[in-house]
Amino acid sequence: MLGRLVTRLAVWRARRLKEAFVAEASDPWRSQRKLLTELLSRDRETAIGRRLGFSTIDDPEAFRRAVPLVTFEDVAADVERMAAGEPDVLVSRSDPLLRFFMTSGTTGRPKAVPVTESFLRAYKEGWATWAWAAIEDHPALIEKLSTHKLLALVAPAADGRTSGGYPTGSITGLTVTAQARSLVRALAAPHDCTAVEEFALRTYALVRFALEEEVGHISTPNPSTLLRVADLMAERTEELLRDVRDGTCRGLETLPEATASALRRHLAPRPERARLLERRSAAAGALRPREAWPTLTLLSCWTGGTMRLYLERLPEAYGPAAVRDLGLIASEGRMSLPLADGEAGVLDLRSNVYEFIPEAEADRPDPTTLWLPEVEVGGRYFLVLTNRSGLYRYQIQDCVEVVGSYGATPLIVFLHKSRSISSVTGEKLTEHQVLEAAEEVFAPPSPRVTRFTVCPAWADPPHYVLCLEEGEGDAPGEAWHQRVTAFDRALERLNVEYASKRSSGRLGALELRWLAPGTFAALEAERIAVAAGRAEQVKHPYLVADLDFLARLTPSLGVAKGSRADS
Repeated sequence: MLGRLVTRLAVWRARRLKEAFVAEASDPWRSQRKLLTELLSRDRETAIGRRLGFSTIDDPEAFRRAVPLVTFEDVAADVERMAAGEPDVLVSRSDPLLRFFMTSGTTGRPKAVPVTESFLRAYKEGWATWAWAAIEDHPALIEKLSTHKLLALVAPAADGRTSGGYPTGSITGLTVTAQARSLVRALAAPHDCTAVEEFALRTYALVRFALEEEVGHISTPNPSTLLRVADLMAERTEELLRDVRDGTCRGLETLPEATASALRRHLAPRPERARLLERRSAAAGALRPREAWPTLTLLSCWTGGTMRLYLERLPEAYGPAAVRDLGLIASEGRMSLPLADGEAGVLDLRSNVYEFIPEAEADRPDPTTLWLPEVEVGGRYFLVLTNRSGLYRYQIQDCVEVVGSYGATPLIVFLHKSRSISSVTGEKLTEHQVLEAAEEVFAPPSPRVTRFTVCPAWADPPHYVLCLEEGEGDAPGEAWHQRVTAFDRALERLNVEYASKRSSGRLGALELRWLAPGTFAALEAERIAVAAGRAEQVKHPYLVADLDFLARLTPSLGVAKGSRADS
């Protein structure tokens, strides 16, 4: 009885938040100015507020003149002070600092992104708004919540602490813990599973517990994880069904005792359920999510950018379930709220104040920024955020296209990261990291390498390719396979997201591909022609994010295909 009442209250609140958001979307610029005034007033006595004169800023134009555009590296020292426990640095102590999200940085050092109380409140309100819109379109999500569970495939919400004692973890893990308690009780697998740090074992545990239930909704940021789940079920069907039947879970013996004990409390033999799953898999010839969970209504994941390449493979494994984008979300905050199936989302007005850099100006040292009323449908822009956790005029390096409007608020879709960042599975590999890896691998006594390019390749799984012209360094041979393996390992050390995707198998090993001499010169000539002959504006790209780049290269006649580095 109490559980049903809590659920009804959560649904009522979500509906009210959606209604309020719809009203706000009719006059978004008013909402943006109000939020900017609120943040400047809150932080006027902080270190950044005193340094930049927040108390004298009285309108958006004055704000833009007084506050410079920044990247994370520009504020890293201030964030370190916050992580060590110093108050009133980027955000006032009146808005308590709660935790830090950890994510890949531009260099090899992970970013620790601050999270305040108001940030978390806006984040929760965003999820409630998203959830009610999904329920409106898919009523079974709430009508059958007690029997058709939610499987949330996420990383740990907490995995450490800063020197000042603040918890650290992932924003995806908080996606679950931020939900209403009634929805947490509706999880298909116990939340204790997310405490398992190793991806493969965590995924096994989540799937093993979820197989005990009928699942109506599966949510995970990266659709590649959905494909890994389908592969896991096909490859380890016998083990999974035996664990369901016997009330066991493989791998628990490798976990810390506290984590293992928490999971054992949820275990019990389910022979009837195991027999049902066996009949379903026998009838279909395989155990796939569509056989395990015929009640599946909705898949929620990222669908923009390169993520859409995974989506065409989902129906075979998951059946006719609808797919809804989770929205453009980063550790720095939520930027869009999809309120319908598909990939377009409404700009999230509660979380950030937005500026927009036209795509054509992205490479300028001092680009023009536009306010929300100045953007146009069809325009492509890099987002600049002023968020609730003290990041002011922060260049997040996400490029979006405005594809319409919701009320008077832009509808956006994610296109890609900055030209110097590649992200096929969420790894956010940067050109800086590629160059650092090259300096390490090609240091003496290794052969000198001056020109190379790393680019993504679409395969199963996708991976990166190190492209070299024959004649660069010494001749192709076994030594090069060792160097490419070392390059791959260096990228893992420099980028925590790359390491995670490699260890989980969502990203394959780096491949070496030899090119015909003169290939890079020909590509450079093309770029110079595009730049109207201004060779000084053209530099060699050491990282290319374009999945079509490989098709433009001339392979070496002596080596038909590169060899994959050892995993």
